[in-house]
Amino acid sequence: LHFGNVHYLVQLINHHPDWFLDELLDLLNHNRFISVYYTTIYRELAHAGMSLKKLKKIAKERNEDCRANFIRRMAQYEPKELGFIDETPKDKRTTARHFG
Repeated sequence: LHFGNVHYLVQLINHHPDWFLDELLDLLNHNRFISVYYTTIYRELAHAGMSLKKLKKIAKERNEDCRANFIRRMAQYEPKELGFIDETPKDKRTTARHFG
């Protein structure tokens, strides 16, 4: 697959992380007129950094009701009232971040 087609697949997954490979295959066939095997899609997505763990995380974070509720709750605060903490652990054994 060419870069533009892989980018198209990544965009589809970002919008619908619960789609299966056969659905992505159909979309490539109907919208891009490309016929490939499931393994090609899987391999290209893995090469683009899309893993099952990442897809599950995207899908979990896509609860629109929870997102709307969070935005409504956060709207009560001024930006200067907010603080952010990085919860990624690091010690002498972990010299680099693997996630996050």
